[in-house]
Amino acid sequence: MKQTVISLDLEDIFTMMGESTTKLFSVCRLSADTGTDLCAEIRTHFAKQEIRPCGRMAVRITSASGFTLDEIQQILSTIRDLCSEDLIWGFESDDTTDRITTDMLFEVEPS
Repeated sequence: MKQTVISLDLEDIFTMMGESTTKLFSVCRLSADTGTDLCAEIRTHFAKQEIRPCGRMAVRITSASGFTLDEIQQILSTIRDLCSEDLIWGFESDDTTDRITTDMLFEVEPS
């Protein structure tokens, strides 16, 4: 299986909380064969921000160049399957530029 590489850029990643507070957080470039590591990485960095442990988290993913829309959608389908309890909005992809941008929205449950 080809290794998947998705770049999560600082300026494109943000959190949306109940009172429309927006915070940026940094996620390093990561690679994984499935969406498992990606979901874990998002949750790890989200938790480190010391913001409310519940609410909605919006994530914009800008893919590394060289990936097709079909490949990205397959990756995102895997992510959706793995975190079906947390994902409340699915995803949308835009491939009108040389990089594919995908938006996802997660429900973050209280711990």
